[in-house]
Amino acid sequence: MFFSLEATIAALQSVGTAMVLVSTGFYLERRDFVNEEGKRLLGRYVQQVALPLLLFSKLVECPSNNHCDVSPIKNPSICPSVLDHLSNAMILLFFPFYTMFCGMLVGCGVIKICRTPKKHHSPVLLCTSFGNYGAFSMTLLAVLKEHTDKSSPPGSLDPITYLSVFLVCAPALTWSVGYWLAHPSEEPVESEKSERLPILGSVSKDITTYQNNPSAPDTQQQQQQQQQQQQQQQQQQPPKSSQERTNSSRRWIRKDFVLMVSIILSKACQPPVIGSVLGMVVTAMPPIRGIMALEGATLQWFLDGLGKVGRSTIPVSMALLGMHMSHSIRAGSASDSADTSPFEVFHWTTMVGTICGKLIVMPMIGFSSFLVLRHVFAIQIPQSMAVVLLLVWTPPTASNAVVMSDLAGGMREAVAQILLYEYMVVPILLSVSISFVILISGLDVS
Repeated sequence: MFFSLEATIAALQSVGTAMVLVSTGFYLERRDFVNEEGKRLLGRYVQQVALPLLLFSKLVECPSNNHCDVSPIKNPSICPSVLDHLSNAMILLFFPFYTMFCGMLVGCGVIKICRTPKKHHSPVLLCTSFGNYGAFSMTLLAVLKEHTDKSSPPGSLDPITYLSVFLVCAPALTWSVGYWLAHPSEEPVESEKSERLPILGSVSKDITTYQNNPSAPDTQQQQQQQQQQQQQQQQQQPPKSSQERTNSSRRWIRKDFVLMVSIILSKACQPPVIGSVLGMVVTAMPPIRGIMALEGATLQWFLDGLGKVGRSTIPVSMALLGMHMSHSIRAGSASDSADTSPFEVFHWTTMVGTICGKLIVMPMIGFSSFLVLRHVFAIQIPQSMAVVLLLVWTPPTASNAVVMSDLAGGMREAVAQILLYEYMVVPILLSVSISFVILISGLDVS
């Protein structure tokens, strides 16, 4: 049946669980229980500690742990792993590239249909290309896990295990291509061009300034002093030949490009990626995995401890999302009191088009792609993996899109405004998408 009441109820339950966690953070921020330093500390805890341990433990743990002491070397079926489905799991490594490509196509369609001004092209493309694959997807998977346990055969892998494979490439892609998309779409006017370095120089300068002191940009007086000093130095220096100027420019561009690449790699090679890679390495070595994952193993206590810390990822990260939403609403209320329109940054047609593109069109593309893989190419996909392949198309825009826009000198306010309105309609639109995820993947929700 195309419509299922049970699937709709299960979808509302999964989205409702996520909204309860978000509401907790919303309440904490409204009561001023957590200040800005506390939010930064919670964010670092999730990214640097909890999320890597969750991904590592989900990859290493033995889903068919039935109080047996059989080594996975002698009987691999006792402790299945994601490597047993490597041919199918390889799809998850390339899937971030496909989702990003489709998101960019959707963004281009929104720009064309809504006649979006050029200065808003970057925020639209950024918001449609990258989703919240971490905390939001894990929260939904945690709620849907009980249905996958009933529908899948014994010993099936946790869907979060497959999501950890997807997250190996997703952060690197987000921080490389996403950072490039976050740059302003319009060229600066002539008066601004003379005050700014070439694009590679501006990238590294902006990133370095933000990392050193993000709350203290250069004042106009300091910029004028720097310009005067540069002019004086240029007047004192003897004129260079064209060959010397060319060589100097090439050395400067090469040095600055290396700096920019190193910064992007440092952002891409985050602890969650390292946790996923280490988990797959340990999974590929049955002797090491056996002393950690099997019941009564020597280091079972160690893996259990890592898993308990990792399970704090979902409530803490979702509460943190609620705190940021509350802060955005407060900032919006302050702008309203200053007689500014809530659509001052974005025109309403672009706003509606971006939200519909991300929360409606993208899931439709994802569901159609999955059906093509299953029925046209006849690829046998495990049910837990099918849930992940469908679910990664449904989340709203990644929350770190605001950070990337800030670092790249893009329209931070525009991206933050899109995120705010997206999460206001998420309970309705996401519930519909989750209903289709349940129906297409065949989960047992009875």
